[in-house]
Amino acid sequence: MKSKITLVVGGVVVVILAAAVAVVLMSRNSSAPTSEQNLHTTTASYTPPKACEAFPSTVAQALSAGATGSDTLSTDTSTDSIVVSNCNYYDSAAKISLGLLVRGAKDAAGASTNHAQFDSLPAGSQQLSGYGDKAYWDPTFGQLNILKNNNWYILTNGQAVPSSRNIDDAKKLADRIIGAL
Repeated sequence: MKSKITLVVGGVVVVILAAAVAVVLMSRNSSAPTSEQNLHTTTASYTPPKACEAFPSTVAQALSAGATGSDTLSTDTSTDSIVVSNCNYYDSAAKISLGLLVRGAKDAAGASTNHAQFDSLPAGSQQLSGYGDKAYWDPTFGQLNILKNNNWYILTNGQAVPSSRNIDDAKKLADRIIGAL
C-alpha cells in the first residue's frame, strides 16, 4: 500500500512539474532569435539527450539514500524541433523528490526556442554562473534551469512543494550531473 501511495505522490509531483514547465513556456515571449542565438545554433550538433541517461539512479541515491524511481514516471514527448524527457526519483522516508526534465533541441529551431527561454527570466529569478552556457534559479517553481549545448535542463531536488525547495539542494544535483549534460 505504501508503494502505491509513493507512486501516486510521485505521479502528482511529475504532473505538477509538467504543469509548471507549461506555465513557464506559455508565459514567456516567443520572440525571433537574436543573431547571437543563431551563432550558437548554426554549428551545433543536434543529439537530444535522455534525462535518465544524464541522471541515473545512483546519483539520486547518493543525494537521498532511499530514492527510487519508476519507469512509469519517465516519459519522452517530441515535436519536430524538440524532444522532452524526464527522470524522477522519490524518497518516501525523507519526502524528497528529485527530478530532471530535458528539453532537447532536435534542430536549429528547437535550439533557438531553448535559448529564448533564457533571454527574459521570470520575476524573482537569480542568474547563476558555472552551470552550462546560462543558468538561473526560479524560486517560484523551486527549479534550477540550465542552458547547455542548446538544450534546456530543469532540475529539482527537495520537498514536493516547490516553494520548500532551495537553491543549494538544486546545486548539489547539478554538481553531480553537469558533466553528463
